[in-house]
Amino acid sequence: MNVSFFIKLSFYFQFLFLILYLSTLLARLENIIGGLIVLSISLFGLTVSLFYLTKNKADLLSVLNLSVSLLILFFFLFVYLLPEAGNPPLIFSK
Repeated sequence: MNVSFFIKLSFYFQFLFLILYLSTLLARLENIIGGLIVLSISLFGLTVSLFYLTKNKADLLSVLNLSVSLLILFFFLFVYLLPEAGNPPLIFSK
Protein backbone atom coordinates (compact mmCIF):
# COMPACT_ATOMS: atom_id res chain seq x y z
CA MET A 1 0.00 0.00 0.00
CA ASN A 2 1.48 3.31 -1.09
CA VAL A 3 0.65 5.93 1.53
CA SER A 4 1.77 9.47 0.96
CA PHE A 5 4.15 11.27 3.27
CA PHE A 6 1.58 13.96 4.06
CA ILE A 7 -1.09 11.47 5.09
CA LYS A 8 1.40 9.86 7.46
CA LEU A 9 2.42 13.28 8.78
CA SER A 10 -1.22 14.17 9.34
CA PHE A 11 -1.75 10.99 11.35
CA TYR A 12 1.35 11.81 13.41
CA PHE A 13 -0.08 15.26 14.16
CA GLN A 14 -3.42 13.75 15.13
CA PHE A 15 -1.61 11.32 17.41
CA LEU A 16 0.21 14.31 18.92
CA PHE A 17 -3.19 15.92 19.58
CA LEU A 18 -4.33 12.73 21.29
CA ILE A 19 -1.21 12.69 23.49
CA LEU A 20 -1.65 16.39 24.36
CA TYR A 21 -5.31 15.85 25.21
CA LEU A 22 -4.97 12.68 27.25
CA SER A 23 -1.94 13.88 29.20
CA THR A 24 -3.72 17.16 30.05
CA LEU A 25 -0.85 19.18 28.57
CA LEU A 26 -3.39 20.91 26.34
CA ALA A 27 -5.22 22.26 29.38
CA ARG A 28 -1.99 23.61 30.86
CA LEU A 29 -1.15 25.68 27.78
CA GLU A 30 -2.37 29.21 27.29
CA ASN A 31 -5.86 29.22 25.78
CA ILE A 32 -4.85 30.92 22.53
CA ILE A 33 -1.77 28.75 22.00
CA GLY A 34 -3.72 25.55 22.72
CA GLY A 35 -6.50 26.66 20.41
CA LEU A 36 -4.07 27.46 17.61
CA ILE A 37 -2.37 24.08 18.00
CA VAL A 38 -5.69 22.24 17.82
CA LEU A 39 -6.90 24.36 14.90
CA SER A 40 -3.68 23.90 12.93
CA ILE A 41 -3.67 20.13 13.45
CA SER A 42 -7.27 19.83 12.30
CA LEU A 43 -6.90 22.14 9.30
CA PHE A 44 -3.71 20.42 8.15
CA GLY A 45 -5.36 17.01 8.27
CA LEU A 46 -8.49 18.34 6.60
CA THR A 47 -6.51 19.96 3.78
CA VAL A 48 -4.37 16.89 3.14
CA SER A 49 -7.30 14.49 3.13
CA LEU A 50 -9.42 16.70 0.86
CA PHE A 51 -6.47 17.04 -1.51
CA TYR A 52 -6.09 13.27 -1.76
CA LEU A 53 -9.82 12.74 -2.10
CA THR A 54 -10.00 15.18 -5.03
CA LYS A 55 -7.00 13.54 -6.73
CA ASN A 56 -8.97 10.26 -6.95
CA LYS A 57 -6.77 8.59 -4.39
CA ALA A 58 -9.71 7.96 -2.11
CA ASP A 59 -8.53 5.10 -0.01
CA LEU A 60 -9.52 4.16 3.49
CA LEU A 61 -6.73 6.18 5.10
CA SER A 62 -7.81 9.41 3.40
CA VAL A 63 -11.39 8.95 4.54
CA LEU A 64 -10.24 8.04 8.06
CA ASN A 65 -7.97 11.09 8.13
CA LEU A 66 -10.87 13.30 7.00
CA SER A 67 -13.18 11.98 9.70
CA VAL A 68 -10.62 12.37 12.50
CA SER A 69 -9.76 15.89 11.29
CA LEU A 70 -13.44 16.84 11.34
CA LEU A 71 -13.80 15.46 14.87
CA ILE A 72 -10.81 17.52 16.03
CA LEU A 73 -12.28 20.60 14.31
CA PHE A 74 -15.61 20.07 16.08
CA PHE A 75 -13.68 19.68 19.34
CA PHE A 76 -12.05 23.06 18.69
CA LEU A 77 -15.39 24.70 17.96
CA PHE A 78 -17.07 23.18 21.01
CA VAL A 79 -14.31 23.76 23.55
CA TYR A 80 -12.72 27.01 22.42
CA LEU A 81 -15.41 29.01 20.61
CA LEU A 82 -18.72 28.31 22.37
CA PRO A 83 -19.62 30.31 25.48
CA GLU A 84 -20.58 28.42 28.60
CA ALA A 85 -23.19 29.54 31.18
CA GLY A 86 -22.60 33.24 30.66
CA ASN A 87 -18.81 32.93 30.55
CA PRO A 88 -17.01 34.12 27.43
CA PRO A 89 -15.50 31.53 25.06
CA LEU A 90 -12.33 29.91 26.34
CA ILE A 91 -10.15 31.37 23.62
CA PHE A 92 -11.12 34.92 24.68
CA SER A 93 -10.71 34.40 28.42
CA LYS A 94 -7.47 34.58 30.34
